[in-house]
Amino acid sequence: MPHRTPGPIPVLLLLMACSHSAPVPTGPGEPGGPFSPAQPTPLTLSSFDDIHPATSGAGYISYQFRRGTPDRDLCAGILPDRGGQRVAEVCAWELDDL
Repeated sequence: MPHRTPGPIPVLLLLMACSHSAPVPTGPGEPGGPFSPAQPTPLTLSSFDDIHPATSGAGYISYQFRRGTPDRDLCAGILPDRGGQRVAEVCAWELDDL
């Protein structure tokens, strides 16, 4: 079966359908963007690390933190995403609680 080349009309329609307009304007981004050398803003005033923060989409941030105890228990906390006090906290008090 011989190979058929498209006529001028399909090629013309394809070129007209592929027009490019001006790009969508964007607003100013964060200073430095995601690669900013500035230190990230801490979630809490705790001197310990805030581990694995995640937003819930319902106005809360969940994260893990280590308590200031000698065994450095790992706990889970929930904060309002606008800031403020922790609204929930769960810590394992014994090994069986895990």
